[in-house]
Amino acid sequence: MILFRQKVAIPDFLDSQRKSFRLFLETGIRRELEFISPIIGDSLGSSVRQSTDRQISVSFLANDFYFKKPLQNPKEAIQQMETYSSSLVVPVHIYSKSLNVSCVLPITFCDLPLMTEHGTFIINGSPRVIVHQIVRCPGVYIKAQFDQKNRRSHLVSFLSSYGSWLRLETVPNSLEINACIDNFRKLPATLLLCALGFDFKRVCEVVSYPASLLYTEKLLKPKSCEDAMIMMTALMFPHRAGSVVK
Repeated sequence: MILFRQKVAIPDFLDSQRKSFRLFLETGIRRELEFISPIIGDSLGSSVRQSTDRQISVSFLANDFYFKKPLQNPKEAIQQMETYSSSLVVPVHIYSKSLNVSCVLPITFCDLPLMTEHGTFIINGSPRVIVHQIVRCPGVYIKAQFDQKNRRSHLVSFLSSYGSWLRLETVPNSLEINACIDNFRKLPATLLLCALGFDFKRVCEVVSYPASLLYTEKLLKPKSCEDAMIMMTALMFPHRAGSVVK
């Protein structure tokens, strides 16, 4: 297939899906088994937590796992409303010197759904596909938005790699600026600045439109940083008593 007038072929996305699943079957399972193996249990009948001869060791033979033949092919799985899958069997070596046990047992870990040639999985007779989730990169995102009455407001999102997300949002036809942490209730941005230890007068000197901060600063006037944090927790969690843990 030719894309526009340039002789650039559209990549085969199904082939990339099949290659990814094949890589998981060939190397991914083995790596995960090697990562958790061996598992050494606590001392049997001993209260002293130290290495003794009375421990049991369980090791997964990651290079020897295999799959059983599926009970149905994809077409039969759809007709019979079943899942097209195969049982994953892993040989497990169990060893205990005190119990004089050293044996290898084949353990069925799970019934793993298999991918068809079309890049789908047959789950309970229905073809399913894996959709990759698009995650935005950490950073600062600024955008304008409109409500049902076509009133304009602005939203600034601070997305972190780990932890909570912070959003600052203006109110249409108002000087109010609210802050929102994750999906909790909105709170005045000035209250958040005070809880973080910022001096309000210093902030007004560096921002371009200090009038947008004066509106909410008049509504809530915390006396200290701890007082602001207590107000924040009361607004975000109205069913809890606001407190600060030192």
